[in-house]
Amino acid sequence: MRESEFGLSRDQLVEALDAEGIVTRNYYDPPCHLQTYWLDKAKIGPSGLAVTEKLSAGSVTLPLSSKMTGEQFERMTEAVKRIQSNAPGHSHQISRPQANRNGCHQVG
Repeated sequence: MRESEFGLSRDQLVEALDAEGIVTRNYYDPPCHLQTYWLDKAKIGPSGLAVTEKLSAGSVTLPLSSKMTGEQFERMTEAVKRIQSNAPGHSHQISRPQANRNGCHQVG
């Protein structure tokens, strides 16, 4: 996510969602090349993959399940929209999620 457009950092969004009982995960932080196992093997080190590190620092995984109901999805998306609308510096409004032909929702 882009803090400059959303109005909050990833960590602020995670904290706000947690306060609403919505669990998130940061699956890609730290990126693989900075995880303990790979530090000696990859030999890339910090700032070696600057774009990867930037994307990792801004990513958040929202709840996702094939068993997620429409109500649960709406609750989550409405919470994200509400949190963003209350953010002090947001410049981009999240559009209403639309289901594609497979029934998957995409937020743009």
